[in-house]
Amino acid sequence: MAGDALAGLSIGFIGAGRIGAPMAAALASRGAQVSVCARRAEAREQLTAAGCRAVASIAGLGADNDLVISCVFADAQFESIAAPIAEILRPGSVFASHTTGSPATMRRFAARLAAEGRAAHVVDAPFSGTPDNIRAGTLTVLLGGAKEDVDRVEPAVRAYAGTVIRTGDLGSALVLKLINNIVFAANVQVGLEVARLAEQAGIPMSSVYQVFAASSGGTKAIGVMEQFGAPQAFADQVRPFMVKDVAACEQVAAEIGVDLGLLGRVARGGRLDVSQP
Repeated sequence: MAGDALAGLSIGFIGAGRIGAPMAAALASRGAQVSVCARRAEAREQLTAAGCRAVASIAGLGADNDLVISCVFADAQFESIAAPIAEILRPGSVFASHTTGSPATMRRFAARLAAEGRAAHVVDAPFSGTPDNIRAGTLTVLLGGAKEDVDRVEPAVRAYAGTVIRTGDLGSALVLKLINNIVFAANVQVGLEVARLAEQAGIPMSSVYQVFAASSGGTKAIGVMEQFGAPQAFADQVRPFMVKDVAACEQVAAEIGVDLGLLGRVARGGRLDVSQP
């Protein structure tokens, strides 16, 4: 993408952590005028060096942004900052959330904006990938919302996404992302069972990784496990995310009246304990 592909677009960005910071930097590198809310002074210095305008509060982002993007960890964090976000959304602006959570949260936020007469638009934009994917421009982002709103969000997220998938109405992207997450969680539990069987049979994990990479039983979870060198190191790394994702998927399933069935039982009932810490 050309360096000035987003020239003239004003973007406010909230959530400058290990995921959000490289996203904001990528937007600035494509020519967008990016204002980022970052609490830590060190983070603000790094963002300024990356071409962003860094501020210490959401209000400091101003109310003249074409697009406001939020990238916080969970719904609870988003809900704690929903009020100041609403305050900076001018009529006609678009808000996109990268948080993986409940579609009800985004729908409530959209209803709030409408009730307050703000005439802003909302898109859910959960993603799949890592900071390295963001820096390489190979992140996967799902977009749910009205077509005209998604049309305005997509060019921006393509600054750091190699794959952008439009999923339908507001909330649909979050439902699909959570289904993806429960499948991955189930695959993690299956992968750890594979490691247990191999250990009991006296088979080295190096052989396991080689066979499963080339055979029909292979999963992405086992491929990721190989990167950590040992199954337990992999389990320790993914557990905090699985705790969050499995709980979120169960919550959303209850909200929309669907049964997770075998996927849910395997995701929660395997070797890795995903109960709340």
